[in-house]
Amino acid sequence: MTTVMQVASRFLLVWLIAYFFPTTVAQSPAYTSMLLAWSVTEVVRYSYFAVNLAYGGVPFWLTWVRYNAFFVLYPLGIGSAYVLFTHMMAQRKKVLRSLREKKDV
Repeated sequence: MTTVMQVASRFLLVWLIAYFFPTTVAQSPAYTSMLLAWSVTEVVRYSYFAVNLAYGGVPFWLTWVRYNAFFVLYPLGIGSAYVLFTHMMAQRKKVLRSLREKKDV
């Protein structure tokens, strides 16, 4: 459901706002920062998945970036809903706790 909400929010922002008001968004630093945040988010996310598939694991630094970058990128992206933010908080807590437990063993 969170993926549906994420895709829907991006769809609404791009097609229902940007499409109908192209001169407004072309001049808007908010639109540019939103696209930048989305782009960085996807690069981090798919790098994480690719490294995991290719090597069977992910280095700590990439895991840390994957589960902490949203603190900056979600507010910057202005399109994320409260539900997505709290979902990432829960995911961060779960993943970082398991990494800490593995490290302590």
